[in-house]
Formats: sequence, structure tokens, C-alpha cells
Amino acid sequence: MKKALILLLQIILALSLYSQHFVSRKWDARFGGIESDQLYAIKQTRDGGYILGGTSYSGVGGNKTQPNWDITLQSADYWIVKTDANGNYLWDKRYGGTSDDFLNAICATSDGGCLLGGYSASLISGDKTQQPWGGWDYWVVKLDSLGNKQWDRDFGGTNDDLLFMVRQTKDGGYVLSGRSNSPISGDKTQDDWGDDDYWIVKIDSAGNKQWDKRFGSINEDKNPDVIQTPDGGYLIGGTSLAYDTSGDKTQMNYAPAASNFWVIKTDSLGNKQWDKVYGGIYGEDFGNSLNTNDGNYILGGTSYDWISGDKTAPFCGYWLVKIDTAGNELGDWAYGSEEITRCPETFGSMTNTSDGGYLLTGIGGTDTGGDKTSGSTINGGSVWTIKIDSQMNRVWDQTAFTTQGESQSSGALQCSASCYLISLPTAAGIGGDKSQPNWDTTDATFDYWMVEFCDSFPLGIQEPVGAMHLLIYPNPTSDDLYINIQKDNLTGASFTLTNTAGQTIYQSTSDHLAHSYTKILDLSRLPTGVYILNVIVDGERIVKKVLKE
Repeated sequence: MKKALILLLQIILALSLYSQHFVSRKWDARFGGIESDQLYAIKQTRDGGYILGGTSYSGVGGNKTQPNWDITLQSADYWIVKTDANGNYLWDKRYGGTSDDFLNAICATSDGGCLLGGYSASLISGDKTQQPWGGWDYWVVKLDSLGNKQWDRDFGGTNDDLLFMVRQTKDGGYVLSGRSNSPISGDKTQDDWGDDDYWIVKIDSAGNKQWDKRFGSINEDKNPDVIQTPDGGYLIGGTSLAYDTSGDKTQMNYAPAASNFWVIKTDSLGNKQWDKVYGGIYGEDFGNSLNTNDGNYILGGTSYDWISGDKTAPFCGYWLVKIDTAGNELGDWAYGSEEITRCPETFGSMTNTSDGGYLLTGIGGTDTGGDKTSGSTINGGSVWTIKIDSQMNRVWDQTAFTTQGESQSSGALQCSASCYLISLPTAAGIGGDKSQPNWDTTDATFDYWMVEFCDSFPLGIQEPVGAMHLLIYPNPTSDDLYINIQKDNLTGASFTLTNTAGQTIYQSTSDHLAHSYTKILDLSRLPTGVYILNVIVDGERIVKKVLKE
């Protein structure tokens, strides 16, 4: 009897340990020059590597191989770094003019290249071929897969226009979103409402402007994110300080002097269909939004509220709101350390994961508690990342920290079946999770830094069949779908993609393969929806559903 009880306890303990997720650091990499290099965006590339992008004041030195266009190093250029899948440096490129150029966003494009987006004060000089209209303008630069510039475009009015997000659209063009206080002038066809407004610019695949739209109130409306919706329209989300119903805004904020989420739905030409406010009486700052697997939307940001207004989740920190296609709230969730006297968590961004869940990242405090199980040994903030499942339950959380503490996170993404990449700018030297010194030996200026963590349990995208392993990721996807096959004595594979009506969308066969082979399908031009993927590897068939966002 005693032996049976001990065995039962051992089984329970084993099952308990098996159900836990252990996230461990795999590698980290740092890139920079001697001056300050601020990382703002990262994307995975078709070869499994990464493009890191941000703003650099450095001349030649460290990892930077091209001089700043301003030889005095008083103004910044766009700077991108290309790495392989393990974070090893491959090449870097600088783009800019002789004044300041600040990069905020990178969009991976369907041709294997990318579009860089930010704002510029440079006149025609360096890589910049168009004059600004006045103050800051949106500036986008199209690159091929090797980082060679194909074209650049400037969009703006006579005041300041600051670009924060670029995304490729289903027609092969791009949508640009940012904030503007310009009147009708230059490329801007609608007057501002009195302070910063959302400004959306739609361009074609060659960078030619197709239309622009302004959305705002008489108070400040800032930093919008935009996604294309399944009906071909757009969902625009940002932060509004308007305690009124002026301009394009039909709902008041929940309290004076408090910012809330303000979301607008448009048709495919940017015409407003509805707008909604979400938040509480102490305020929120919007981060970004995503399409969900069930055809709805998730909004993410920082909330400084406990329970008030639309907020039912009981503490401040990272805040997610799910809404339907008409803007009706379906639920809300908060993630934080449950601090009562302060809110140390600041949301950065969220991305989809292959299991239908989400990866949230931002800045957290040093304390543990609530959803925060991993702290840091330093004073100040550290990058705090949470993995949640499709039911919004926390799966694991991870703190990436250095010797100095951080105030900004540039992003996180799922990079394989069980691994995740976190990226940020840091001025720290060796210490914490950082294994390489700062290029500035005084640790006074910033470098790009990324660190990969791996989960002990993959997220259900690895399909074992005999001695063969098939990985399909990311799923859902908005552009490229990666199909990785690993099998001893691998000879050939066929790939067939059909829609739910049974019509063949894509079909190909590959032979004379190595032990490991990756097929990349470009789904960027397909309509949003569910597709069926058939993969046959040496006579063994696997059928998987693929969700195109």
C-alpha cells in the first residue's frame, strides 16, 4: 500500500512537471556603432533570418559599414541589419539624407524585399530623392532582398507628419499610418481638426499615392496602427485625448485629461464606417491591433485603470480588448504584477502565435506577482514578454534583462515551433541575459539587441510521421508560410493548396532534396480565409488547415 501511494505521488509530480512550460535563453546578439543606434522594428525574412531596423547616429565602426550622411553625426539615418537564423551578422545598410531621418517600421513584402517607414526632415540629399513639404514628412524606402534601394517616396503637408506603421495590402500596395497637424497642403487633402490627427496614406506597389484620409478631433489623437480587415477595409486604432465628440469622433472619453483607445473602421477607400472609444477613467495608451481566427479583432495597449468604463479586468498593465466587426466589445483581459499603488507594466506590441494565441511584450517592473513570475535583479524596467493561449490564459512569461534596465521594447515574434525572439535597444554591457559588450565602452549610447528564448513545449505545429517531421509556421499568416521537412533519406515532396470549395490555388513538386528542406509559399495576395494544405513526402501525406489573415 505504501509503495503504491509513493508511486502515485511520483506520477502526479511527473505529470505536474510535464505540464509546466520552461522557457530558457538560447542566444543573444548585439549590433551597433560607436554612437547611439536605436532599434524600433524587427521582421523575420524568408530565409529564416531577421531584418532589424531603427535609427543610427553612428559613423563607420562596430557593425556599421557605411558612414552617416551627416558627417558631423548630429543627425540620424535609417539603419538596417540583416542576420541569419542564429543572429549572426550578414550585412547592414544605411539610408538617409543630411538631416534627421527616423525609422519606425519595417514591412516584409511579397517579393522578398521590405518597405522601411518613418519620418524625415532631410532635403534632397543622400538616399532621399524628394523634397519635404515642410517640417517632418512621412518617408518610405523600398528595398530588394539584399537591401538595395528600389525607390523612395516623401508624403506630407506644410507642418509635421510623423509615420509610425507601414503594412502591405492585398492589392500589392501599402497603407501608411501616423499623426499629422498639417492643413490642406502638399499630399494632404483634408484639413486638421486643431491638433494632431490620425493620417492614413494609401499607395500602390510603386509608391504612388492613391488616397489619403484624416481622422481626428479638436484635441490630440496620436500614433495610430492600421490593419487591413477581411472585407478589404481598414481598422485604425490609436490613442485619443478628446473628452468631446468633435471632428470625426462620435464618443467621448471616460474622463477629462485621460486618454482612451479610439478605433475607426473604414471601407477599402478609407471612408469611415464607425468609430468607438474603449477605456476607463484613469486612461489607456493604444499599442496595436490584430485580426483574430474567428473574424473579429484584438486591441492591445497599456491601461492605468482597475475596473471602470469598459474595463472589467481587475488590475492595470497590459490590456487586451476583443471586439466584433461592428466594434462591440466581446471581452477584456489584463496582465500585470497586480501592483496597487503604481502600474509598472507598459505594453509595447503583440503578435499572433501558431496555436491561435498571442505573444505580448513591453516593459515590466522588477517585482513579481500576479501574472509576472520572472523578475530581474536590477533597478528599473526590463522587457517583459507573456505568451497567452487562444482562451487568453497565460502560458508563460519571461523577463529579458541587462545591467542597466530598459525603457523600451521594439518587439517580439515567434521564430520557430517553440522559440521566440525579443528585440530592443540597450546601452548595457555584459550582464543579465546580455553576453556581448556595448560598442561604446562607456555604456552611454544604445545598440540593437535581440535575444532568443525557447519553450520546452512546441505549440502544436510539429507533425511527426514515422521518421519524418513536418513544421508549418506561422499559422495564421498574413504573407509567407514556411513548410519545413526533416527526414532521413528524403527524396521528394509535393505541395497542394486548395480553398474550402476544393479549387486548387497552388501546386508544385520538389525532388533531389537534402535531409532538411524548407518550402516557402507566398500567401500575401490571397483573400483572407481558411485554406487546405496537402503535403506528400515520399508517399506519406499530411493535411493541415491554414488560416490566411
